[in-house]
Amino acid sequence: MKWIGKHIFDLKSKFRNDVDITGDVTITGTLDVSGISTSATHFVLGDDDKIKLGNGDDLEIYHDGSNSYISDTGTGSLVIKSSPIVEVKGANDENIARFIENGSVDLYYNNSLKFETTGGGALVIGELEATTLDINGSSNISGEAFFTSSIDVTNSSASTRFRDGHKVHFNTARTASIYTSSDDLYIENGVDDKDIIFRSDDGSGGLETYFYLDGSQKFIIV
Repeated sequence: MKWIGKHIFDLKSKFRNDVDITGDVTITGTLDVSGISTSATHFVLGDDDKIKLGNGDDLEIYHDGSNSYISDTGTGSLVIKSSPIVEVKGANDENIARFIENGSVDLYYNNSLKFETTGGGALVIGELEATTLDINGSSNISGEAFFTSSIDVTNSSASTRFRDGHKVHFNTARTASIYTSSDDLYIENGVDDKDIIFRSDDGSGGLETYFYLDGSQKFIIV
């Protein structure tokens, strides 16, 4: 059966054979299709009109006038499949996230790659800021690490190691440091006329200075 032009169906109608319609169709009730429905262009739904999938309307796709939603309201999970890459992009085709089968998960900021999973763990490109960071294995830092709070090594068999010539700096100007050079240990304080002070428990729960290196003299025992 074929129609050409605009048709409005107000009553319940049943068509046993194929229906080919050229033009607009307005349906005020429910359209039940037992076979395949094919559109040569697109379906238009208004705000809050939903595409519902599943026997219990388990999956809904709609726009509420402000935002668009893919809502899994039924049992089970929302599974997105693609081979080999799932990509999330912005309106201007900028990368937001990429999920690669048997490969990495990539996260972007302003179209710039910032986080990438690897076969050995994960790679952060740029600065990593965390309120708490727990490391159960080894951590290799090839650049500089800045700490604004304390570092606790809780495993009795763990240690913090620094390669020869790599310094641990103190204070904002980084003028005080501890490091090794050719296996010699250096403790330096480069602030003008400041000291290196050695303190220990005084036997009653307090701290006592026992000796220090004076900035203007050599060695002083208290």
